[in-house]
This record gives sequence, C-alpha cells and structure tokens, in this order.
Amino acid sequence: MALFEKITDYFTRKPDLHVLFVFDNGLQGYEQELPHPGDAQWPENFIYEIYDNRSFRIKYNIEHEWKEKKVVLLVRSASPQDEESRLAFPLLDILASNMEFKEDSPELFMQERNISHDYIDYVKRNITKLQRKKNDDILKGYYRDLSIDILNRSIISAELDSRNLLDWPSIFLKLIILGKKDNAKRKDKFFNAIYQSKDSLQALQQMVQRTFGYKVDPNRQFNYEGMLQFIAKSLKYNSICGNLTLIPGDNYEQFKVFGALDTINAIWDAGQKDEVFKETLDEIASDINESYILKIYGAEANYFRLTPKLAYPIAENLIEERLWAAPNEVNDKIRSMLNNTDDNQVKGTLQFLARICDFYTTRNSLKINRLSTPQEYIQTYTSDIYLLDSYYRLALELYVDFTDENPIKESLENAKKRLDNDYAKFTSDLNRNWINSFNRDCGDIHKLGFTCQNEFYTKYQKKDSKLAVIVCDAFRYEIAEELKLELLKNKKHIPSLDFAIAQLPTETKYCKTALLPHNSLEFVESPEPTLTVDGEVLSTLDQREKHLRKYVANAKCINYKDLEGMNQLQKRELFKSPLVYVFYDFIDDSGHDHNAKILTKACREAINELKSFIYTLHSTIGVSNVVLTSDHGFLYDFDIAEQDKQQIAENNLEKKTRYYLTKSNDSIQYISKYPLSKVSGMNRDDIFVAVPSGTNRIAAPGGGYNFAHGGIALQEIIIPILRSNTTHDDDKQKVSITVLNSNLRMVSSILQIQVLQKEAVSKEFKQRIIKCAIFDNSTLVTEEKEIALNSTNETDLAKRVFEIKLALNKSNTSQILELKIWDVDDPINPLYKAPVTNNTFIDRDF
Repeated sequence: MALFEKITDYFTRKPDLHVLFVFDNGLQGYEQELPHPGDAQWPENFIYEIYDNRSFRIKYNIEHEWKEKKVVLLVRSASPQDEESRLAFPLLDILASNMEFKEDSPELFMQERNISHDYIDYVKRNITKLQRKKNDDILKGYYRDLSIDILNRSIISAELDSRNLLDWPSIFLKLIILGKKDNAKRKDKFFNAIYQSKDSLQALQQMVQRTFGYKVDPNRQFNYEGMLQFIAKSLKYNSICGNLTLIPGDNYEQFKVFGALDTINAIWDAGQKDEVFKETLDEIASDINESYILKIYGAEANYFRLTPKLAYPIAENLIEERLWAAPNEVNDKIRSMLNNTDDNQVKGTLQFLARICDFYTTRNSLKINRLSTPQEYIQTYTSDIYLLDSYYRLALELYVDFTDENPIKESLENAKKRLDNDYAKFTSDLNRNWINSFNRDCGDIHKLGFTCQNEFYTKYQKKDSKLAVIVCDAFRYEIAEELKLELLKNKKHIPSLDFAIAQLPTETKYCKTALLPHNSLEFVESPEPTLTVDGEVLSTLDQREKHLRKYVANAKCINYKDLEGMNQLQKRELFKSPLVYVFYDFIDDSGHDHNAKILTKACREAINELKSFIYTLHSTIGVSNVVLTSDHGFLYDFDIAEQDKQQIAENNLEKKTRYYLTKSNDSIQYISKYPLSKVSGMNRDDIFVAVPSGTNRIAAPGGGYNFAHGGIALQEIIIPILRSNTTHDDDKQKVSITVLNSNLRMVSSILQIQVLQKEAVSKEFKQRIIKCAIFDNSTLVTEEKEIALNSTNETDLAKRVFEIKLALNKSNTSQILELKIWDVDDPINPLYKAPVTNNTFIDRDF
C-alpha cells in the first residue's frame, strides 16, 4: 500500500480522527512521496499542511478554519519520544488528542491500542503473535494496565486455545493436561508455537522454576516432556505433603516446594473439578507413590490432601488398629481426613466409618445398666439411645452404595458385620431390660405418664386454626429427629419434636386409625381381627373421611401419592379445610421388600419429601400448623434364621413375627402378655397381646424379613409427634460464634481454625451463615469459605465445632495478615477479626 493510501486509511479506520501528524526528519522521505499541499489528489475534505514552526497559526486553523476537515500535518523533525523532546514540542496538546502516523506494524499496533512506548522492543519481537485476532481479543481490557507478564500470559493463553487471559495456576493446569498421552499432538503444537516467542517461553520456564523448582539447563535442548512430568509430580507430591516437614532421606525431596504453595493449592483446587486433569495426573505422576509416602511419614501425619491411594490405606489401618478401642479419637481423625479429600467415593467410605465411630462413642457413653423404671428407659431413648438407631441406619445407607471396586471392601464388610452384631445385641439387650422393667412396674402404657397414641387428636387438635396432620406409616422416632434438623434449616419454620406411646399391637391396622378423633376404639375378632373406630372399620380413605367429618365439618383425608397429581390451585383448595389428614406410606411399603438399600433410601427419600411438603404447606398453601406422627416404628437388623425364631404352639387369633393375639393368659417362656385394655385404647381384658422378649421374632407365615414391627420394643412403640409452625423469624437471635484458636499462624500457606457455634439452633436461636477469609489490608489472599452454623445438638459441644482450612491463593510476603469472619447478611461488620502471623516464605509467582 502506497504512503498516500496508508495515510488516508487512518481516517477511514478512525472516523473521529481530526489531525494526523507525519514526522519526517529527512530519513523517511515522506515529504517527497506525498502529493504537494493543495494537489488535486488530496480529497476535498482533506487539508495537507507542512508545519512551518508557526504554532499559533496552525492551532488557530485547526480549531477554526480546518475544524471540519481531515488534517494531515507533516513535521520536518523526528517524532518526540522521550519526555524532554515531547515537552519541547509546541503542538504536544494537539498531538496528545490525535494520532501520529506509524508506518511500521509494531508501532501502528501500539498506537491503535494506546500501548506505552516502554513496550516497543517486546512488541517488535512478538508482533506476529500479538496482532492475531485471538490474542488481541484476550488483551482487550488489559491494554491500559499492561505488563510484560500480561503480554506473556496472553500469548500462552492464546496458544492454549483460551479465550480469556489465564493466570499461572490455570496455565499450569492446562499444561499438565497436555501431558496426557492422548494429547501428544496438541502438546507438540503448543510448544512449537511457544518456541516462536522467546519471551513467553522464557517466562514459562522461569515460572516453572519459581513454582516447582524445575531448572532448565541452558546447555541442553529444552525438554518439555520432562518439564511437564516434573510439574505433575511436584504438584501431586506437594498437594499431599506440602505442609509436612521434609524428612531426611525422602526420595521425593527434589519435588519439595518451599515458596509457592499458594499456586500449588490453586492448581489442585481447580483441577479437582476437571476429570481429564485427574486422569492425567494419575497417568504422568504415578511415580509419586502414595504407599511410599505413607511408609515415610506414617498414617498419623496431617497430610494436606488425601488422594484415594493414600486415604484408603489410612482408613483401613484405622479399622484394624484403633476404631473399636478409641472410636472418639478415630472420629476426630476421620473428620480431619474428610476436610482433606475431594474424592466422593473416599468421602463415602470415611462418612461410613464416621457413623460407626458415632455409634460406638455414643454406645460407650450410655449408662443403660443404671436405668430401672420404664419412664427412665423411654426418656433416655428419646434423648440419647435413639441416636444408635440413627447412626446404624446412616451407616447402612452409605454401605449399600459401596461397589466391588472399593479397594478396602473386605475391611468395610468386616466392620459392617461387627456393627450388625453389636447393634443387634445392643437393641436386644436394651429391649429385654426395658420389657422387664415395664412388666415389673405396671405393664400398663396408660400409667407411664406419657401421651398415648389414642389420645393424639384430643391433645394436638387446633380448634381456632387450620391443621394438617401427616400420618407416616413406620416413621420411627429417630427419622423424625433427622427431619426436624432439616426443617430447622429454614429460617421461617419452627419444628419441635415430642413423642407418644403407640398402642399394641404396633401394626398399621391397630394404630393408624387410632390417630383419628373418636369416642371409642374396639377390637373385633371376625371376619378377621382388627380395630373399629366408633364401631366402624376404617380401612379405606372414603371411610376415614366420612368418619372425620362427624367431628370436623368439611374435614378431608388424602393419600400423599394423590397430592402429587394435583396442581397448586387444587392443593390450596384442599387445604382450605380446617382439618386435613394426609397418609404417607412410603417407608412401610419399602421396608417389607427385605432389602437394606431400598429401606435406607426410602428413609432418605421420605425425609426429603416430607421436608419439602411441610415447607410447601407453610409457604405456598397457607397452612400454619402441621403435625406429623406415625402409626408405629420398626426394628431393622440382620436376618434371623428361621430356626432361631421362637415357635408358638398355643391357640391364637392372629400371629405375626413380632406378636400374636390370644385369649390364653398362660405363661410362656420369653413371651410377655398384656390385656389389650392395658396396652391400647381397646377396652378388652379377655384378649391378650403376646410379644417376644427383646427383639426376638416369632415363627409366623410371611415372617422372613428383618424389617419388623408389632411388638413392644422402644423402636416400635415410641412414635414421633413433630409439630411445625410458621414463625416471625425476626423474633429469634442468630447463633453466635467463638474462634477456639489463639495466636493464629499461617504455615505452608495454610491456616487451620476451629469455630464454635456457641448456641444450638432451637426455638430461641436460628442458624447463622458465615463467610471467612484472610486479607492483606483490603486485598483478599485466600478464597472465601461459607459455612452454615446450623447444629441443633444442645449437649455435645464437639458437634458444634466447625473446622476450617484457608489456603493462600495469591502470592504474599506480608508478615502479618488478617482473618475476618462475617455474617453473609452483614459483610460490612465482621463478627471476628484477628491478626494472622504469616510464617510462609513465598516468592512472587503471579
């Protein structure tokens, strides 16, 4: 393109350009090449003028006579580049607000992007890379605050096919992925491209050395294969051992990083979200052997991160060496391990072991042998013992998801078998002692001093407001406790949990309709034994609703499954009724399928469904009062062989695995008998409920499953009364916090703290969501971590302690940093501030 066309093209590309300066000190030859001033070749709206050092005239004409013209001003001198020459140039103000003609590509590139002349040498060396559209797009928004680091990273980012400017951790992450065998062509293409920019290549090599300690030998050809492998190995090693003191003789000493763990942390954290990255690391860093690390540093070392190959052997060691003798200590170790792993399968394994630890820690703390009265058994069950049922169920829920690929499956099976045996023995002993106490004391549930099931409606009816009653089949007390904890997470709803004593037999047909309003409950023998309510058998939904309306006009009965097919308007219309009974049968339906996985998943689904349903009743349906209860609980333990079940020969009206009905009051070994009048609302002294001792089963047709109910075990007879009401959340205070650590110190880029939730979430206190981070003055130097302080445990402070780990993700050399903890609803006023001594020596790697 000729000089004249280049100059006029400036104005085409920059329509708002008024004056274009052309500097010619005689060496460029611009004056000779351009048409003379006034030549017809110049377009009509152009003015070409040669500066004659009469600055005032030129300025006046530019501002007045040539105001609407495109002005080309040739100056017979070199372009003023340094500060002295620029200050001496009379037309500097006009030059500053317009443009200077640059014929060569680097200078033009810089001029159009307002890049400082300080970068001219770099731009000249890398103009081919920088002027590409993909590189130019990456740098948009960075030209005003440019640096050599940004320019180098832009070239590397573009060659890595990124549309954005990558930071160094992201660059290293993508480089490691290039090391995968499948990416050989992409890897070669990238490094061949980077070879064309010595600046970017040198910057990359320097950052690799600064971050990972890898040194490039200037006397040898650059081995990028070796560099990528070194990066991956160093990353893996330091992600595991970065916070440990190096032990002399460690074969991996060459990979130890002392000053850039913030970058290591950032790479690892980002990589855990990328499956390809994890596969690549397994492939090219396999020489970093976790079994060797475990041998050198031991199972008790506080590893910063746990890979599966490290976590599983430690977990297996805990099972074999310490879990059974010191479950509380092992639980502390497991909680720490859970904070240090990103693998979901490892987390599942550790959570399973944590539930086992919870079980044995709780069991060991209970003083069952001190209980004497039936009231003490019931009160202790609802305050503490129920936790064992919960921990056992939660352990099963996790166990059933383990696959044969789990490397310690055999150890987990053995642990589960031991848990099965100990849980079965505990529940059997507990209930045998409870039954003996009940028999010695009174043998009458009406004399225990607790609400009986047949009194439910009388006690919990709401005369002046709408009431929704949810009757859950086989929803035992411990599941209701977990549901309560879930409901407490909602700020606007207040749940409270009470209990009642179910009537015997703890079988659906004798218990469920006893929860309806009634004047009388009666036992009938034929055509089959069952319960009548006010003289009627209420086995169908229509029969129950008809009965209900005798007590409350327009009352409704509905199955939960039928609600699922209704839209919002239909639900609102239904719950305009002053009283609605909803029947939920999912757990009982699932439990009789003999399958632990089906039952535990059914309990989990029930908790989730009922939580959502109660939220909906309160928030969108407009029901302020909800009461959830159950017809009975259940026992669930390992299968009992048929030959181990108790054989019963005496005449009976009905026989199931956990009870039989008889008119005989004869004494039978290991069987307790009660007149119906003493264990139910049915006033029959001539019919007896016979139940086996402890958790034994009776040999009965269809009784081959380990899910059972009908007897008088605490797990069967104690039913939940869960009330949920809407509340004004402003009336409640948020829980407060205390940081348990003193003299906060950051070691190896990491600060570990413990935050205590001082109060339990309850009717008086609501949850608080906090964020915490570390700052250098006002600059955030770690990620912000969010924690929901929502523990409802009022007795065990350890359950309200939250362990938090903060890792530097920005290079920092300040000796004193600051920890801040604040409520997410009030970020301006921190709940806690404290200085943090930074004992980490960090090079600048950003």
